[in-house]
Amino acid sequence: MGGDLDGDYDDAVGTVDEANFKPPTLIVGERCSCRLAEGKANIDEAGGKECLAQVMFIGTLPSPMPAGYWVGVFYDLKVGKNDGMLNGRKYFQCPPGHGGFLRPSRVRDHNEQKRR
Repeated sequence: MGGDLDGDYDDAVGTVDEANFKPPTLIVGERCSCRLAEGKANIDEAGGKECLAQVMFIGTLPSPMPAGYWVGVFYDLKVGKNDGMLNGRKYFQCPPGHGGFLRPSRVRDHNEQKRR
């Protein structure tokens, strides 16, 4: 389970973060910054593990995926695990390797700082 996900679910201990059940404040079409999973290449100028993307999907995913909200993103760089398809269902369109599904806690509005 979760081979195409970049989420915050720990299969080893079966824990679920309660924040995953709150609807995210993101909007489909917005630019966002995504915190990448451990083991991904450092790709920003500061050496962090973040990548810019566009929000393409917000919602829940059917079983056998872990319950709660997910954010589907179209990464600017080829750091993803899919092309917007998950378990045979197309949620959005992007080139192979540019798509990913993350928990909302790992995605933030790229323009949030500008709006303050």
